[in-house]
Amino acid sequence: MTSVGITGHMGLTPSTRVAVAAELARQLVGLPAPLVGFTSLAPGADQAFAWAVLAAGGEIVFVPPCEEIESTIPDANLTHFRAARAAASEVVPPSHVKPSEQAFFDAGKYIAEHADLLFAVWDGGPSGGLGGTADIVELRESSGRPWLRVWPSGSSRG
Repeated sequence: MTSVGITGHMGLTPSTRVAVAAELARQLVGLPAPLVGFTSLAPGADQAFAWAVLAAGGEIVFVPPCEEIESTIPDANLTHFRAARAAASEVVPPSHVKPSEQAFFDAGKYIAEHADLLFAVWDGGPSGGLGGTADIVELRESSGRPWLRVWPSGSSRG
């Protein structure tokens, strides 16, 4: 089994999301099966990752930051979130009820600790608060475990 995880920016431009999805799909194809992807299913990188894992024949494990995660998903993305959540083969019980920076950090930490390889869809900038991509990358780097930055040429945040 190859376990992979995702941490990444939520606010990607539409063209960046397409480029990121294509790069994730390309990276996943070469990994040994069976493939299991850990994700919080946030709009943007997480959802693109989930669909890429499924398209590669893998399964996804949903790692919700909190019980009330839907309250953090914009209405425009709620249908996509629910479809991806329904496709998950497993749901990790959330350790928080309400959304908070700590809840998002804990979910990212869980993903970073359970994935053989962590994909970071990241522009290299600092986190906007506890639990952001830079925090999870720093955690992963300190563990000495492999991670791969995914930020295709021309990418930008929306």
